[in-house]
Amino acid sequence: MCIRDRYQRRVRGKLLRAMSFIRNGGKTICYASPQHRYQPAGASSNKSEPAKSQEEKQADRDEAETEKLRLEEAVEHQQKQVEMLQEELQQLDAKTDQDDDDDVPEFGERVFKCKVAKGVGYRNTPTFGDKNKDVKGPVGDEVVIASGLAQGPQAVFLQDARNGLWLPLSNPEGKTIFSVVGMASETDMKEFKLCSGVELN
Repeated sequence: MCIRDRYQRRVRGKLLRAMSFIRNGGKTICYASPQHRYQPAGASSNKSEPAKSQEEKQADRDEAETEKLRLEEAVEHQQKQVEMLQEELQQLDAKTDQDDDDDVPEFGERVFKCKVAKGVGYRNTPTFGDKNKDVKGPVGDEVVIASGLAQGPQAVFLQDARNGLWLPLSNPEGKTIFSVVGMASETDMKEFKLCSGVELN
């Protein structure tokens, strides 16, 4: 003999059918009807979201295009800002270089005193090997008036303001052979013997 029974319970004042039973002989079998079967949380249902209409799809495309244009305008604005800053930096660099040039004093004409008793020979160029044998160089305590300096391959050379020839400030070993007296305009040349710097007979 098969007897069906139903187990019911109240939830928030409502009477719900939770489980059904079948009694067959001396056995009791419980089962859940299809509408009461358990479905885990998060399990997918057979119902799918309704498809978007053509108007909704077009609205999404329009919104994406608008956002794209906004971002492109923002990037273009940033690029212009960068270009303006770079131009300002170039102007500042140019001004700094000009200020540095303005701070460098002119060499003018300066007096140098020879420290070698046997004398120093003139060179045609700021090079030790390019000796000039036609003009007698300074000897002993004689002085020369230099109009400029130049870095040669092995040493710094001064240029005689009168004949344009060159004299090394140090020898090839690095020993100084001239000392600075001062600006020619501020030096009493009567106290010094000026090198003739003229051609030998």
